[in-house]
Amino acid sequence: MRDRPTIDDLLETARKVLVDDLLDDLPRDKRYPALMVAAAMATAGREAAAGEAPLVAERDALEAIYHEQLPLADFNRRFADDLRAGKFDDDPEPALAILRASVRHRLAECNPSYDTGDD
Repeated sequence: MRDRPTIDDLLETARKVLVDDLLDDLPRDKRYPALMVAAAMATAGREAAAGEAPLVAERDALEAIYHEQLPLADFNRRFADDLRAGKFDDDPEPALAILRASVRHRLAECNPSYDTGDD
């Protein structure tokens, strides 16, 4: 069992200190890099909060297509190769569903304010 605060709590606190307390005191040429660090910290916090669930869901979806079990990295290589080879051209919906879910998940982590139109 991990103690509190959680990793996402720590990242959020550190990000807030950087943006709210330190940013204005940085030289002008260091502000943009500091904001990039703050954005990376926010993304890492969202990834930590999501845990392994999105990766498990992606692997499960690929297992349903391929009817076998592989590590996710191997599935992703195979899926990319099959997409390039046109193996889903006759029935694209299963592949499109995986790609849509992947993009939505990545947007939720990297840019949660982006409107995906799902509502």
